[in-house]
Amino acid sequence: MSITSDIKAYGAYLGYCKVGITTAEPFDDYIELTGNRKNYEFLKIAAPKFNAIAGANPKALAPSAKSIIVLILDYKQKAAPENLTNIIGDVYLSRCYTPPAHSVNGARLRLMIEYLESLGLDVKTDKDIAIPARAAAARAGAATIGKNTLAYVNGVGSYIIIYPLVVDKALEYDEPTLQSKCPAGCTRCKDQCPTQALVDAYHLDPALCISYNNWIAREVPPELREKMGSRIHGCDKCQRVCPRNTAKHNQILPKDEFLEAISKDITLPAILNMDDSFFESRIHPIMYNYITKPKLFRRNAAIAIGNSRNSDYLPDLETAMKRPEDMVREYCAWALEQIGGNEARNLLQSCLAVETADNVKAQIRSSLQNIF
Repeated sequence: MSITSDIKAYGAYLGYCKVGITTAEPFDDYIELTGNRKNYEFLKIAAPKFNAIAGANPKALAPSAKSIIVLILDYKQKAAPENLTNIIGDVYLSRCYTPPAHSVNGARLRLMIEYLESLGLDVKTDKDIAIPARAAAARAGAATIGKNTLAYVNGVGSYIIIYPLVVDKALEYDEPTLQSKCPAGCTRCKDQCPTQALVDAYHLDPALCISYNNWIAREVPPELREKMGSRIHGCDKCQRVCPRNTAKHNQILPKDEFLEAISKDITLPAILNMDDSFFESRIHPIMYNYITKPKLFRRNAAIAIGNSRNSDYLPDLETAMKRPEDMVREYCAWALEQIGGNEARNLLQSCLAVETADNVKAQIRSSLQNIF
């Protein structure tokens, strides 16, 4: 067997559903596409591990780069409780996105890296170079790109996570799979996107995407908040309505016992008013990847509570209006407006009398004008 065959065999042994290999040449199409599209500026100013525009030219960051090994994991192998899938994306519940070293998925990735190093290869990970993963997967013949901009693997669908590794040795390269396999006339993902973030086939506007607004945007535009529904971290709508995922949706999956054990504790009020202990024991084990500070989860929970229009949450919002983070108080004021009624109005008026932050006072005044 060749070294390329050995690498693919070991990847399969570790549980990756697909391993593809491509060159480390620049992703010129990706660079041009993201450079010309609106609202992709955040990629240019992102921290190195997130700057996929810089990473689209691997040799500029790692002159010795010769090949990209693309590992793909089927992350939807267990069923998560419905109360969690209603508020959190499946990829986060699977705990495989940028996995920490001490996790099962982190250990799997570490084993692969150690194996490559044992073959004498120098390995660069996403901590070194943010390779555009989906573009790499398509060029490596491991996946195709769908109209919803997600990558798909035959027989698995789009519930996958991609780990590109850059190495300093020329390997045997796979034929690219650049042709989409989406049905020609299908527009389900575009039609059913809650925020209309899919402005066209293969074209996502990040600023409209729920996932972007959950963790990148520090201000969520009022016109998007209602459309976010109950989602506090991620959105799977375009995957759930996709006919290419039908086989995956029809599978009967075993329960994720870890999620079953903690799910009863994870509610919107619990997140809104969580202390550091709750964050560390319940939220961080699932959503460790981007958001390290609880205030964004509290903000997202306030939006979801507002969208529920459920007056049972008023005591929880009243408690949260005393929190030290003005961002959280601002969005709680908006949530009170959405719930409406005399009790919410009275609460807003009492909060306005003691509020000191200008942004919160502005939201309270706006909410009092609009409340029913």
